Amino acid sequence: MTSVLAVRQRGWMVFYIGTGDGQLIKLSVDRNYHAACPTVLYRTSDDRKVFPKLHLDPVGHKHVYVPFRNQIRRVPVSKCSTYTNVQECWSAQDPYCGWCGSKSSCTFEDDCTDSDWLSIPDESQHKMISHKVEKDTNGQILLKIHTHLTVGQEVSSNFTCQFTARSSSICALNNPPPQFPQCTCILSDRTLTADGLHVTIKFRLGTSQLSEQLRLNDCSNMSGPPSFML
Repeated sequence: MTSVLAVRQRGWMVFYIGTGDGQLIKLSVDRNYHAACPTVLYRTSDDRKVFPKLHLDPVGHKHVYVPFRNQIRRVPVSKCSTYTNVQECWSAQDPYCGWCGSKSSCTFEDDCTDSDWLSIPDESQHKMISHKVEKDTNGQILLKIHTHLTVGQEVSSNFTCQFTARSSSICALNNPPPQFPQCTCILSDRTLTADGLHVTIKFRLGTSQLSEQLRLNDCSNMSGPPSFML
């Protein structure tokens, strides 16, 4: 390691690391100091070492100037366009990149012409959508869905969820309204079979649509020797 540049990007710290064998490595770290996978942004063909001073482009903040002995390279901080769908864009865990609903592409925030820009939260997550099943004191089964996304105020107010199984709604009529980033479904049928219930959840965030497939099981109905299900 011959040089380091640290930049704050929303709730993340992004470290640009120059090496003695001519690489520029990007490492993103969330507010809890959990690191995403490092990315090699540039590599020389002749192992020339990176000199100590790295500089971020002061105008657009989208490039890093990397000095070598006889030249300076202008390297993009991210290549958001290489991610072709919303899941790839989110899974990259790149604080510079988000899914632009109006363009249906992964972009920098200022390249998105409206507020419909979905990006990663300030804390590193393994899944874009997580779920939890609970039973309340009345015996009702609640399916709680949490989306791990950062969106604008206008988009968060236009957040809807739909729960279906075999193309039919599975939620009771007294279902609570969704509130970003969470929505809850009170199952109209208070029982779950040991075989499981296959549920499809569809979300709308502004002009962007997401979906998730789940299999819900009643753990108390499972018995027998240890298996994959158990």
